[in-house]
Amino acid sequence: MRLRWERINAQSTYDALAGLNSRCQAFLSFPIFSEYKQILGQRERSTIDLSRMERWRGHSSFQCCPTNLHSLFGVKCGFEEFSMTSITIALSKGRIFDDTAPLLKAAGIVALDDPETSRKLILATNCDNVRLIIVRASDVPTYVQYGAADMGIAGKDVLLEHGGAGLYQPLDLNIARCRMMVAVRDDFDYESAVRQGARVRVATKYLQTAREHFAGKGMHVDLIKLYGSMELAPLVGLADAIVDLVSSGNTLKANNLKAVEEIMPISARLIINQAALKLKRHTIQPMLEAFSASIAK
Repeated sequence: MRLRWERINAQSTYDALAGLNSRCQAFLSFPIFSEYKQILGQRERSTIDLSRMERWRGHSSFQCCPTNLHSLFGVKCGFEEFSMTSITIALSKGRIFDDTAPLLKAAGIVALDDPETSRKLILATNCDNVRLIIVRASDVPTYVQYGAADMGIAGKDVLLEHGGAGLYQPLDLNIARCRMMVAVRDDFDYESAVRQGARVRVATKYLQTAREHFAGKGMHVDLIKLYGSMELAPLVGLADAIVDLVSSGNTLKANNLKAVEEIMPISARLIINQAALKLKRHTIQPMLEAFSASIAK
């Protein structure tokens, strides 16, 4: 049911805001609260109308504000039960989760459930103020960007496609390491195609990265978006080449493909919501230091 906003006393609202400590005042620095600042300037009026501010609900910056939002604005925030010391970390299943577990343990954080066996998408940890959410690898930056998670761990490949807006990337964790490669069939002469300026069809899920790579080489390519089973594309004539992540190269060999060009090395990065970094620095900083110390060993 759509929430109804009631007219509230402006002086009471101003008094409630004034009661926040200096750390909490930081949330007013976000552009979305410019209207609210204007309202505070009109506090001599007996009432104000907040109906136009329903769009505030769910905003990442608003969720970071530790004041009692329910009593102040008459609406519950989705994360109101979490305090300024609470941290949500977004992770994906599989290799990244497995490689991240030792880093989390070094910071004193251990998941109470195994995402491979549990159907839960929100995992509690041994720390009351830390929880893990399990999302698709490609969605991790989005959850962190919009404040649904304070932190996350994502591969460089995913971050390049996302663009990195609204994210702070303080650490290369040196986990989930692999290479982004161009691969073709064993019988395809890639070097000759490049020299002759032939138009090459390339299948990949990394459109942005592939586009920039081939443009830098002056190659003319037709990019085909796929979401998986890249190795199949050259075998059935869908594409001449693929751009994909390669670890051991065994999958390429098993499908009569060969890697012909390395685009870049890939590893997982720690990403942090910029608003959360400002408002929860006293909680996040010790975790950063623990991760850094673990990587340095």
